[in-house]
Amino acid sequence: MAPTLLSVSDDNFDLQEVISKGLLDFDEWTLLISEIEKLYPDDVEKICLVYNDFLSKFPLCHGYWRKYAAHMTYLCTTDKVVEVFEKAVLAATYSVGMWADYCSFGMSAFEDPSDIRRLFKRAISFVGKDYLCHILWDKYIHFEFSQQQWISIAHIYIQTLKFPTKKLHRYYDSFKKLLAFLEEGMASLELQSEPCFDGEIPMTTCYKDDEIYCIINDMMDSSVGLTSSIALKRYRAIGELLYHNACELYSKISPFEANIRRHYFHVRPLDANQLQNWHNYLDFIELQGDFDWAVKLYERCLIVCANYPEYWMRYVDFMESKGGREIANNSLDRATEIYLKRVPAIHLFNARFKEQIGDVLAAHAAYIQSGKETDSDFVENVISKANMEKRLGNTESAFSIFKEALKMAAAEEKLHALPILYVHFSRLKYMSTNSVDAARDVLIDGVRTLPQNKLLLEELIKFSMMHGGTKHMDVIDSIIADTISPRSDGSQGLSAEDAEDISNLYLEFVDYCGTIHDVRKAWNRHIKLFPDSARKNLHEQSAKRRRLLNLMDKREKISVVMPNQASRDSSSDLHAHLHQKDKKASLLKYCDNQSDATNDGLMLTKNHNTRSNDTDTYKLQIMELNEKIEENGRELPLLVSEERRDNDPENNVSSANLVEVKEGSTEVVKNLKNSCYESGVSSEELLRQTACGNQSSQALQTTSNENTAFSKGKCELEPEELKPLSLTNKSLNPRKAHVLIQDQWCLRWSVMQFQKAASQIVEQ
Repeated sequence: MAPTLLSVSDDNFDLQEVISKGLLDFDEWTLLISEIEKLYPDDVEKICLVYNDFLSKFPLCHGYWRKYAAHMTYLCTTDKVVEVFEKAVLAATYSVGMWADYCSFGMSAFEDPSDIRRLFKRAISFVGKDYLCHILWDKYIHFEFSQQQWISIAHIYIQTLKFPTKKLHRYYDSFKKLLAFLEEGMASLELQSEPCFDGEIPMTTCYKDDEIYCIINDMMDSSVGLTSSIALKRYRAIGELLYHNACELYSKISPFEANIRRHYFHVRPLDANQLQNWHNYLDFIELQGDFDWAVKLYERCLIVCANYPEYWMRYVDFMESKGGREIANNSLDRATEIYLKRVPAIHLFNARFKEQIGDVLAAHAAYIQSGKETDSDFVENVISKANMEKRLGNTESAFSIFKEALKMAAAEEKLHALPILYVHFSRLKYMSTNSVDAARDVLIDGVRTLPQNKLLLEELIKFSMMHGGTKHMDVIDSIIADTISPRSDGSQGLSAEDAEDISNLYLEFVDYCGTIHDVRKAWNRHIKLFPDSARKNLHEQSAKRRRLLNLMDKREKISVVMPNQASRDSSSDLHAHLHQKDKKASLLKYCDNQSDATNDGLMLTKNHNTRSNDTDTYKLQIMELNEKIEENGRELPLLVSEERRDNDPENNVSSANLVEVKEGSTEVVKNLKNSCYESGVSSEELLRQTACGNQSSQALQTTSNENTAFSKGKCELEPEELKPLSLTNKSLNPRKAHVLIQDQWCLRWSVMQFQKAASQIVEQ
């Protein structure tokens, strides 16, 4: 880029050569124009050359059309400027700014007012329904005021009220001022022979332009007396009705208009919100039933969204559905030849649209244009053309397209395209001829052309698997063997991973279609070439075992030192651990002794024997739960550390432990419900007792002290075991710690209730 543009000032600089290369992007073009304007401000030839070529590629750049016209105004005659503006409005017909500039030039350059008025009417016919057309209306009104053409002004005000524009309400105010002015003129005629008309004028929903002109002419003709008064009231009624309807539309389109941030063309992309807003706006307009308004809004949208193919496609489909095929074809021509000529999607859309409407020649031309523009979509273009020929019944033509494409790809060494072409050619062969052999032959030919291509090998195996490959087993086996075996010349073939994948797929194929001899042959070859595959499961199990051992080692290495226990050594920790073990063992032994004493002192019936068995079950469950509590108590310190890891409190909490505590709570509650059912405890009592566990820790401590001591020497829980964890000495997230403590309180409370219910059964 830099050498080209820096050489503009050289004597040997050839502007035509630079432009003809067609390598400049938008920014390079604008820089080139700037340099030409600085170095050759009076050179009409260079100015015209650079502007004409730039605007042929970016015809919606309103600002550059204005600059081009300004150069021509300075360097050439009026006719040359008019020629520039005519090119501009032809390229951007629905640009309000373009028409406003043209009309401004006409007001200053044209001598005949009728020429200026004709130009304004022409502009209004294209952009008069644009939300921003007030720029043009203001110029038009100003011109007619300068000419004192009151009939034209009266008609302009009616036109401004037909559709919602940005200054709709201001135009309505001007309309009322005009009415007041005309009514004052009518009042001066009251002394004439004919009095003014005071009756009501019926509201007609639709007036044609010719009818409105006649009403305005009658209103402005003071000689007609009563007729003039009637025409004035009719004129007022028309304006009021149009304004009322426009206000309703104004309220509906205002949200869409408010979300439009760009009203002009630029190569910079639009954000997603603006693109979606245009889609929503178009959805709304399509439902209004006003075809002309829909066309104008679509054209306005395509000024801003010219680089987005989806809007062109939508425009074409809408026009075709409404009978506007000529507009659809015109828009497709603009999209494919100017704005999106390097976008393959729009060319494919154009080809399919032309095929749908029966224009086969145009469809062929569109496919040729698409394939000529880009190599990356070469395959898609070939497939689409062949499929079109198949739909048209030209099967041989479809085959010829693939054959020519394969030759072209081989000649141009498009190695990425060749295997895909072979795959799709094989599928087309099978769908068109229903011949498995013909389709397989295409794939085999492709494998022989590209012997180390994984895609073709996989397609060949899968196709043979789906369509019975027994007939060609020997051929396929020889191809696979030659492909996955080491090459004798030492050249690079398939990678080891790809070769093993192909061999595994072939094993699956012979298992489906081959004999036991074929299976053993393929399996022996596979083991010989890939011996590690037989030990794959063993390796995976070993890897899992190593990961588990590493995890256990990490847990054992975790050292947790509480702030108030920093001075404790390992011997004190061991002593505390043994103390907890002894306490649990004593508790279990005491529970067993008490149970034995109870059983020795009671004469049990059959029901009592059953309850005794249940009691034994409950005792075992109590032991398991106590053991789980002890384990949770030992594992809980692992959740906290003296120093936070990465300053993230949540990393200090083990989700696994939280889940374990919650699962334990769930299991206890479930067992408690069963025990209460058998012991005659009501569900209401159970809910009442369980609800107590959600109270504050202080109330829970008091309640637990009252309920943990069993009568007749039953199992007891130590008061120390009911103490909640302290948050003051642990670097644990307070919110997560609170949840954890609450869960442990619930677990311990459930155990106590369980024990109480069990003791009641034992007493019975």
